[in-house]
Amino acid sequence: MALPAGDVDQTSPKGSNGVAWDGQRLWVADLTGGQILAVEPRTGSILGRFGEQAGVTGGPDDLAVGPDGAIYWTGFNDGTIGRLGADGKGRAIANVGAGANPIAFSPEGKLFVGRAVTAEGLYEVDPAGVAPPRLVTATTGNVNGFAFGFDGAIYGPRYSAQEGSVVRIDPNTGETSEIVGGLGFVAALKFGPGGKAYVLSSVPEQLLSVDLSTRQVSPYAMPATRAVDNLAYDDDGSFVVSGFNEPVLSIIPPGGTEVHSMRIGKS
Repeated sequence: MALPAGDVDQTSPKGSNGVAWDGQRLWVADLTGGQILAVEPRTGSILGRFGEQAGVTGGPDDLAVGPDGAIYWTGFNDGTIGRLGADGKGRAIANVGAGANPIAFSPEGKLFVGRAVTAEGLYEVDPAGVAPPRLVTATTGNVNGFAFGFDGAIYGPRYSAQEGSVVRIDPNTGETSEIVGGLGFVAALKFGPGGKAYVLSSVPEQLLSVDLSTRQVSPYAMPATRAVDNLAYDDDGSFVVSGFNEPVLSIIPPGGTEVHSMRIGKS
């Protein structure tokens, strides 16, 4: 990814929403600020800003790194699905309607996005932006930040009627089944060590470890970030948790202990 030359404005974003690793940098979506940031993962320094002038539109909410190294985003405000290429320029590749939210690539490189909070539904989107989106199912319920499991299915947190759960979705048919319930106000799910699912709950604020085979749920860590929104997992075993109303990330080392916070930018 081409980053701007010279000094980059270090003004902190309005908040932090979707987060993703590309192997070198942390990418952060700032929905309120209408931008995507490249962040140095150890210091929080802003390495690059990509907003409307770079072609990033729609209110970026969640992010995914594609097999091609590009950054793909969901535009919560207007349903834009976009691609930020190696040249640092963004473009819309599809639109699924307002409420576009979770996004993930399958092991085969297929791109799936969902609508949540203000709408629902699951779509397969052509990363090249040639074919129109395929509606997989219109009735997922309020499934937020999801991820692909090792069996090729989508796993995500669903919140409805004051009850949170983890659900499994067949990406071909949209068939949805509940795996485990009673998880509070859940917002995002990622897979970590041992194939376990790690589920972020915003009420109460905690990161849970969920063994999908035994359906056992265990507390893993307490994020330092308030109003938690999303999370990313790095190959070194660390989790990063974002907060939608502040530019502060929680860094959770392997084992879930010694959690610390990191500010994005300097002011």
